[in-house]
Amino acid sequence: MTMPEIVLTADRALFTDFSDMSFLGFGLCLPYRLVPKIIQYNFLSPRVPVNREHRAKIAPYGLGKLEAALLRSGFSRESVIITPPEHLEYVIDKETKAVGVHVVDPLGMAPVSWTLRSIFGGGITCTEYEFRSLMRRLNELRKKNKYSYKIIVGGPGAWQLRNKLYEFGIDVLYEGEGEKTAPKVFLDVINGRKIPRRVLGEDVDNPSEIPTIKTASRNGIVQVMRGCPRRCQFCSPSMFKIKYVPIDNVIEETRLNLKAGAKHIDLVSEDILLYGARGIDVNEEKVLKLFSEVQKECERFWEKDHRPRAVFSHTSVATVLSAKNVVRRITEICGYDSSRPIFPQIGFESGSPDIVRKYFIGKPRPWSAEDWPRMLVDAAYVMNENFWYPCYTYIVGFPGELDKDYKATIKVIDEIHDAKLYVWTFPLLLVPMGGSLLDGKLDHTKLDELSESALETIIVGWKHRRWVSKRL
Repeated sequence: MTMPEIVLTADRALFTDFSDMSFLGFGLCLPYRLVPKIIQYNFLSPRVPVNREHRAKIAPYGLGKLEAALLRSGFSRESVIITPPEHLEYVIDKETKAVGVHVVDPLGMAPVSWTLRSIFGGGITCTEYEFRSLMRRLNELRKKNKYSYKIIVGGPGAWQLRNKLYEFGIDVLYEGEGEKTAPKVFLDVINGRKIPRRVLGEDVDNPSEIPTIKTASRNGIVQVMRGCPRRCQFCSPSMFKIKYVPIDNVIEETRLNLKAGAKHIDLVSEDILLYGARGIDVNEEKVLKLFSEVQKECERFWEKDHRPRAVFSHTSVATVLSAKNVVRRITEICGYDSSRPIFPQIGFESGSPDIVRKYFIGKPRPWSAEDWPRMLVDAAYVMNENFWYPCYTYIVGFPGELDKDYKATIKVIDEIHDAKLYVWTFPLLLVPMGGSLLDGKLDHTKLDELSESALETIIVGWKHRRWVSKRL
């Protein structure tokens, strides 16, 4: 076997299929000390299969996209390999020039991890433990064998490592989209050229520049769009540049995943109902065509005990209310029902119109900030009628947030609870995500600095979440 020049990997908290239940990934956001190892490694993050060459049969979607970009830029299939962390010693040798590491939450600083570690008494999260283990492994392997490969780290969580390059032996920290710039960085490494320690990837303007994955993605993930028009303060401006993946590319990746045995196709976006939209105007024809075509592909692979279907990760209350008929038709197309519901994630953020106006004025559009509290409840009714049981995430700790703002959030949660709606309400401490408009302007919200009203807001949400969990 010819050893590859480029090895792509991720830590164990990412390089897994979460027992084919993506939501179990949130369990890895807990402090490492609280999660029994038998649960973590056999249930939350089991190993993924590899072939005889130690090439992963399924991979994190970000690694698949990077591999596809490298192949399109001229690298051969033999020179690039995606492998899980436990197989690194089998594919790295003196011929290896670069190891690419995909990161999402390497230091446990993302909203869910930061919130859970704060609530449960601190300590490093499972995500941080696994990242540290991977980097220690790569650096020890390089030092012990006197290899000269460069370690290139990138992905949505790269911002957490900006001041940690020397600590983790990172040669290049890559932020931003990868399709245009990343292949050039790897080529420079291969050719021994000097490269900067930090690289910002050039934005992709045309969706046709985004190649389709060649390695099946874990959990059947297929990205259908990038970006969002809502322009929230806690999001990155790069998210404002919206790109819709052509339907032919979506179907190509769908087929690849289904052939690899995917149990569902998870259509990933910031808001699935805005696929093909102009601004915030829902394009009913394109959304329904997307679901119809993907579901049709799924049904081609139906067998007695294997019936994959189209699912999705994110939407918003404004688009749900703007497109009630589309919500109903998607449920009909995909066959969602009481035994097979869908669990989208939705940004609730706050029930206070004042907070809406200050931090996410675009979220209620085409309605106003004053309409937002009622929209949250009305959209929940629409979704529950169609077997959509969402997780509403709300933020605690906005700068300038007052008792009346927290009470407004509690009021919305109480209305949802009194109506017996199946809506998980999940509080998140405010995190100034890297690259967001709040980045550098404030620190992570700390639990011990919150007011009684803020703490009550967290407790009320947790109580309703528990109520829903007992009934579903």
